[in-house]
Amino acid sequence: MLTLPTPAVVAIGSRGGRLVAYDVEGGKFYDLPIGLEGIDVAELKIEGFSVRSHVAVASYATSFIKAIAVDGDAELLDVGGLRKMQRGAVTIQTVKGREFGRWDDVWNKLILIGGPAGVLAIGASRAGSLLHLSTARTDARHVKAVTDSLELLRKFGEVSVACSCRLGLLPVELLARRGTEYVLVKIYMNIQNRRSDGVVVIKGSGGNIHRRFIGPLENLNLFIQEVYRS
Repeated sequence: MLTLPTPAVVAIGSRGGRLVAYDVEGGKFYDLPIGLEGIDVAELKIEGFSVRSHVAVASYATSFIKAIAVDGDAELLDVGGLRKMQRGAVTIQTVKGREFGRWDDVWNKLILIGGPAGVLAIGASRAGSLLHLSTARTDARHVKAVTDSLELLRKFGEVSVACSCRLGLLPVELLARRGTEYVLVKIYMNIQNRRSDGVVVIKGSGGNIHRRFIGPLENLNLFIQEVYRS
């Protein structure tokens, strides 16, 4: 995880075959220890007053974290499912002028960069004045598990999505509410950790837990259907 003081603008891309972040305001590069095999990540470089990268993330006020796709496509995972991120140029003028109006809100949301044989997940969060950026490999199976679960949970009630991006497992929590009842689904997106094959599904009301399932990702839909029947 990369931690920087705010205000901060961070560009993320590949450099010499490695995943790298560049602190635009501090002028410093950071290696991010994630393998890029099978993932299409645009090159990170500085060209005059332009910052070329795959994505850029900016954080200023306490609850302000925004991002934009620069030289490559990226998707954002939120309550609507997967959606393509806004694309645009990042320049020194953009940074100095705080011109982030078109950028996507990415607070505790996952940014996903795909490829023929893998997916890069980037999560951004804040703790006080610090910006935390977590990166990990995930895969199409985990992404599909989240989007499929979202559709199933909509049948139960109002749905919200959040990523605990400071945790190494990059857990995504899907919560559906109907009155005082709720269904919570937790999926661990970091496939470099063996716990990523497990999921948690809970049904409860108020402060009480009525059903809990912990098991393999492949049984996720069965767990959700089972809590619906209870």
